[in-house]
Amino acid sequence: QQKLGDLRRRNGNFDGALELFDKVLAKQPDSIDAKEGKALALLGKSEVKAAGDLLGEVLAKDNTRWRSLNAVGILFAVKGMPNEANSYFAEALKHTSNPATVLN
Repeated sequence: QQKLGDLRRRNGNFDGALELFDKVLAKQPDSIDAKEGKALALLGKSEVKAAGDLLGEVLAKDNTRWRSLNAVGILFAVKGMPNEANSYFAEALKHTSNPATVLN
């Protein structure tokens, strides 16, 4: 369900992705992968408060997750806080093998 949720999220089916991530979290409430996926889907729906809360949980457990770092950078950019955004983007770049994804 995790991989299908990620696929749905990448295809823009955020509600479908959320449904799957919630199913994973019902069985595995501490799943950092499902929390990250759910946060990214929420961000895709512009639900920034809920996304930010989950991203905070993810990064509290593993502050090297580049997708979460990048997403927090996006949240700061949306809030008009470019310095904070750039620091998260820079940190995300340190932890990915695909820097083009972060740079986009």
